[in-house]
Amino acid sequence: MGSEMCIRDRHCADVVDPGLARRLDVADLATLESGQEHVSELVLGEGDGNPRAYQVRKVSLPGDLPQVLAIYTDITERRRAEEQLRTSEMRWQSALEGAGDAVWDWNIVTDKLFLSRRWKEILGYAEAEIGDDLEEFSSRLHPEDRQRVFADVEDHIEGRTQVYSSEFRIRRKDGGYLWVVDRGRVVERDAAGRPSRMIGRFSDISERKKAEQALSESEARFRLMADSTPHLIWVADESRGCTYFNRTWLEFTGRTPEQERGDGWAEGVHPDDLGRCLSIYNNAFGVRRPFEMDYRLRRHDGQYRWVFDTGVPRFSASGEFAGYIGSCIDITDRRGMEAELRRNRDLLDAINRFQDEFIRDPDSGR
Repeated sequence: MGSEMCIRDRHCADVVDPGLARRLDVADLATLESGQEHVSELVLGEGDGNPRAYQVRKVSLPGDLPQVLAIYTDITERRRAEEQLRTSEMRWQSALEGAGDAVWDWNIVTDKLFLSRRWKEILGYAEAEIGDDLEEFSSRLHPEDRQRVFADVEDHIEGRTQVYSSEFRIRRKDGGYLWVVDRGRVVERDAAGRPSRMIGRFSDISERKKAEQALSESEARFRLMADSTPHLIWVADESRGCTYFNRTWLEFTGRTPEQERGDGWAEGVHPDDLGRCLSIYNNAFGVRRPFEMDYRLRRHDGQYRWVFDTGVPRFSASGEFAGYIGSCIDITDRRGMEAELRRNRDLLDAINRFQDEFIRDPDSGR
């Protein structure tokens, strides 16, 4: 028997068991009465342990004697491939759900969207409470995120990105929103190469977003405090590059944050002080201990001013080294007073020496 077979002028009972034959006879009568083609599927050979699946197409033949032409097409391999695909999909869905992620499978042609049990659970829904229309997803997107999310999807479908990835807020059953990261990719295309199927998963990142928000608020408070102080504040990361300068520093130097970041701040240090300054700075990073130094820093008017710089190491909540934070104050006037005091002390020492000599030899001053 080939992939197709035709049975003419024979009763179905001659080929299949009586029970199945009776069902086929019913189909024959329906075909004869309607005059329309009838298509069905059946399995033959189950009794001998080698079942084969067939698609059966039946049409009524013209003539005085009622006759039906039945064409059997062997579709066993196709059905096996489909079953293997279903098994494979169940496995990857089970694996992803086992990892705590929510799986989705979008038929781009029909706009039907499979949403896994875990996907629904994360939003607080039972299995039967959400259907398979794309609207089930899009209607729950936060209004401020919806346009961006579909733009990200479009970019991937059009081939502008290798993988679809987006972070957005989605509404829970209780009306609140949670943050998720959603990733997926096109896995099937039609004969013309157009995307026809896309699968992916999302994970709840609400806790991460809360931590990011708390950090952002903390940084905002720090910047407000730092910009309010008369001291020159700087922050460096673990790689020794400076990442932040407060408003006082920028106003003092007359430079932009972009000019000062990294090691750009060193351009304002007096050439005679730069080597010593960098040596102290780099050595402190090596041992991760507080340091102090003074050096001349060019002001916005071109004048060099003496500053006293104090740096202390920073550590993350987990104890990892995160860099340094430092504060500078202008000590030019103080250094001037110290120099004047030194000159006064030198003058007093000279006078004292002269007095001693005068006492020993009064005639020496004549």
